[in-house]
Amino acid sequence: MMKPVEGIGRMSLLNSFTGLLLFGCDAETVVGTNAGPQDYLRYRAAYRQCAAYSHMHGMLSKPERFVELAGDALVVARICSVMRRLDFIHDDWYRVRHSEEICAWTWLPFWGAIYTLLLSPLDDARQTIADFKSTPNLPLRKEQMETLERYEVASRSFLAR
Repeated sequence: MMKPVEGIGRMSLLNSFTGLLLFGCDAETVVGTNAGPQDYLRYRAAYRQCAAYSHMHGMLSKPERFVELAGDALVVARICSVMRRLDFIHDDWYRVRHSEEICAWTWLPFWGAIYTLLLSPLDDARQTIADFKSTPNLPLRKEQMETLERYEVASRSFLAR
């Protein structure tokens, strides 16, 4: 459902990251399409895994739960498309207001998607992480890069086993 937001226009109650990941579209753009119910179920399972945690430490301690997603080329391609479309800014309100004071940069489904890419052997995943690192206008860049380093250390440690 689209709701009008003063000074902005219409905005969905489903944030852009979630809509793009689940359905391949949000209120503004399309990054992919679902060929049928199986595609939706695939992307829903990916989103649910990324959103299943209440804190980063818990997510980082369970890399094995992301490995299947990380090897699924369709899931990885969709995550990469979503990240690039959003310029790695998953917070809809930041994208509208451009205020770091309200930027929810620790939103766990985003970091679950990043973790999936870090655990993936696919080239597109590695390139997307490189693009994330080189994004110049990232809100709270220092904090996000420190968090990315935590996820990189955890993924390298798991992959070295």
